[in-house]
Amino acid sequence: HSCGSCIGNMPTRHSKNNESRGFYSYTEKKQDSARSGWGSKHGRVGKDAMPDWDVCCLTLARPKDPVVSKAGYLFDREAIHDYILKCREDIKRQTALWEQQTQTLQAEELAATSEAERKRLRDFEDAQVSGPAA
Repeated sequence: HSCGSCIGNMPTRHSKNNESRGFYSYTEKKQDSARSGWGSKHGRVGKDAMPDWDVCCLTLARPKDPVVSKAGYLFDREAIHDYILKCREDIKRQTALWEQQTQTLQAEELAATSEAERKRLRDFEDAQVSGPAA
């Protein structure tokens, strides 16, 4: 869009201002950072951007029975239990679908193999009935 307030926040036109350099120089990068405020040390992150340190990573609520992983993540024991049960049910469902698909593929392969075997037998019988080729 072409609003006047955004023009100061736009990065430099490197491709238009490129003299003989084919790279993005440190000075251009510094100018772009100053104009946009991106990567500056003065910018602040809002409280909503970071979760509280005392909330469960699964439920985002304070845990009743807290458990900490080796990596330092906080979980509620009940949430972990529910998650594992849900995953177990999902794995069972996916396993049943995989087994059904495998059985279908095996049946198709068997049908194709038996059809090829029948054709080979018919060709053999025809060759026996008609006699050896001259």
